[in-house]
Amino acid sequence: IAGSPVEGVPAFKPPNSDAGGDLYLMDFIGMIGIPLVPVSSYPADAKVIFLPSQAASETGILEKVKNSTGSGTRVILTSGFLLQAGSGEEIAGLAGIRWPLVKNPGKAKPVVNQDLTDSTDMRVEIEADMEISTASVLLEVDMDGKRIPYLTVSQDGTVFVLNAHTFSQADFDAAGEVLLCPGPLGLMDIPDDWANTIRAVFNNPLGINLDAPVRVSCQPFGKNELMIQNYNRDPVKVRLEIDENFNYYNVLNGKGLPKEGSALNLDLPARSRIWIKSNSD
Repeated sequence: IAGSPVEGVPAFKPPNSDAGGDLYLMDFIGMIGIPLVPVSSYPADAKVIFLPSQAASETGILEKVKNSTGSGTRVILTSGFLLQAGSGEEIAGLAGIRWPLVKNPGKAKPVVNQDLTDSTDMRVEIEADMEISTASVLLEVDMDGKRIPYLTVSQDGTVFVLNAHTFSQADFDAAGEVLLCPGPLGLMDIPDDWANTIRAVFNNPLGINLDAPVRVSCQPFGKNELMIQNYNRDPVKVRLEIDENFNYYNVLNGKGLPKEGSALNLDLPARSRIWIKSNSD
């Protein structure tokens, strides 16, 4: 690790900051195949930045977000961040989200291809009764017959809002829990199309295009190296776009990985990992 440091999306958490309804969010985002790298100072030079509720306590966060988006950086916020930030109204305006934003944690049904997932009882947790002004909706949910945005993008494509809720202190208190997560999350059961959509928002600026179910992590490090881990109890299929000019192999066993055009199609057994490296050196 010292010679090949991890890379990824900087997730900003100032010291002693309040997580609001985003407790443990970074853990669960990682299980969607998004390589988060927690940082304690604002990552002004990053290509993409994740700002959960914790980041709302940063002094001058409005100007920092404006500077980032002005230089072409992709900024991903949570609805909890908007609710907690003193400049939430102004940042919501940048994101194309209607203000005031109404905090209303609950569970809602994912909408897939404009249709409800009526064949399952799956629900995902949301933080707010969010409405758009000028943003576009990438993913939405249905709560008691009302469509609510779950993932949005601003008109200029620089600001994304994830309307997720993991846990708040109230959730821990209600379950009588102190350390462990007080319950399962619907986020870990979302359809592959949802996982790919969320993953692409975070990963595309890094040049990572991964098609996989949830509970598959992805961690780039060093030079042209990538670790993919299947945490599922069952085998999964993973598709990774690559540079077809190079050859790739699994460092763990030294075997080459067959390419199919510009992609690697991988079969990962349950609870397994693969360490991918190219010969681009």
